[in-house]
Amino acid sequence: MAGTKFKIKQTSIPGRKPSTDPNSPAYIEQGEFAINVSDRILYSKDSGGDIFEVGASAASGVIPEQSASNSGMVLTTNGSTISWETPAAKQFTLDGGDSDDNGDATITFDLN
Repeated sequence: MAGTKFKIKQTSIPGRKPSTDPNSPAYIEQGEFAINVSDRILYSKDSGGDIFEVGASAASGVIPEQSASNSGMVLTTNGSTISWETPAAKQFTLDGGDSDDNGDATITFDLN
């Protein structure tokens, strides 16, 4: 998969978010990603049609500080806390988490 590009909808207008209106150019489907590069926020849409910030948690909005001691580590979350951990392998996977076999893709990024 060398040379494969993964591109998502994007904007650089501060405060702009994806839309739930199918007639809007900012519309996203369930599981699709959109990013606001100015605000540095990644969005998606859930099965109920709600837009949410990927990685956001009501319990914690603070990202642990990066330092030389956590170089090469990855941020992980259990849904309520965020922490730095050493990856088990040099790859990670984005998965829609849906099991209806409707063709949703699982994307694995190899960091080697």
